[in-house]
Amino acid sequence: MEGAAQQAGIHRATLHRWEKGQAQPRLPELEALLDALGASAAQRCQAVALVDAPRAQALVRVQIARIAEQNGMASMPHGGDLLRAMRLRRDWSLEEIAARLGMTSWTIRRWEKAETKPSVEHLHRLCYALEAKEEEILALTCGQFSRLTTTAGRTVQELEERVHQFAQTLCDPPFGLKDLELLILRAEAWTLAARSVAGMRLLTDVYALTYNHLSYQDRFVEAVVVSEHYFDLMPTKIPDLCSQLEWQSIRLSVVLDRLQTGGRTTPKQCLKELGRVLPLTKGTRNEPDALYKISQILLRQGAYDEAIQAAEEASQAAARNMGDEGGEWFRGGMGVQLIRAGRFAEGLPLLSTGRSGDWYRLVETSLWKAEALLGLGEKEDAEHWLARAQSELITYEIRPLQPRLDALKARL
Repeated sequence: MEGAAQQAGIHRATLHRWEKGQAQPRLPELEALLDALGASAAQRCQAVALVDAPRAQALVRVQIARIAEQNGMASMPHGGDLLRAMRLRRDWSLEEIAARLGMTSWTIRRWEKAETKPSVEHLHRLCYALEAKEEEILALTCGQFSRLTTTAGRTVQELEERVHQFAQTLCDPPFGLKDLELLILRAEAWTLAARSVAGMRLLTDVYALTYNHLSYQDRFVEAVVVSEHYFDLMPTKIPDLCSQLEWQSIRLSVVLDRLQTGGRTTPKQCLKELGRVLPLTKGTRNEPDALYKISQILLRQGAYDEAIQAAEEASQAAARNMGDEGGEWFRGGMGVQLIRAGRFAEGLPLLSTGRSGDWYRLVETSLWKAEALLGLGEKEDAEHWLARAQSELITYEIRPLQPRLDALKARL
């Protein structure tokens, strides 16, 4: 290191102070040292990100964008992404949060894009309004978000293990910190993806995890964006059976997510896309999922009999491909479709208790039971299930279902 310092024209005592965190280098000095060390583009990004100066941060954004473009990746996550996730978790628009803070939506948008940084006062007001967790506040206030991630130094193998562990708990409550954990995993995987094919495959897996989390939480607009990042990187993955099943599952789910966003996608286009994927799923765990999604779209079109038939086929396929538990869950899905069609007495007995540990769907089932009971005029029983759902929503922090709960309460 002493030789590199000499080559860069930096006194070794100065370099020692930088390494100890007692002083920060000016950008020209840091660039001279990185040149002397032969640092890669990704290493330069990590080093410059540690310099808390506007010019350095602007340079980091340019370098990150260049690396992302060269590798066909989306940009590396940053603190603005966390702010946006916290806002969308509350289901607030830019205009709503701006009005609460007495600011313009344009200012908030620039913060979320990391084009500018909020002052300490504004950041704390924002965190208070969004009911940020302690860990989220630390991630946003204790230096750049990237410092918590790109300097972690984990190898591909170590991060693979962390991703695997996180995948096992994706559906476990509490859900409040999932966004932060996934952003950190994405940032670490992004750094590794800039260096190797193995890192690129790992980033693909993290995108899949992120998509599943967002889709599971009914955050459809965010889920569709992440799915596009996933499909962009998918050709780099090894085409093994597990990867193929994952690709099919996300492709099936995103069809319905696009419809839910209220964009230009039509039910007819969705049915056509699902029809193309369905033959690929024969005999796999994805077959009942494909059939059930077809059922959901048919129901939206008012084709009730066809929708219920497709739901019944999904239940039968689940029993064949997934065993009794899968068959029971998709029978519950058929019950949901019957309730949606207004056939409450037929649908209510079919509702599944849900998969063990699947708290989100368990709460959702409580809401469907309440809706069926309201449809049958049994308000007292419906009130019981709504009270249970309210308690579980608070316990497991399942915010996306709150509007539906409120709408059903209004019908009591």
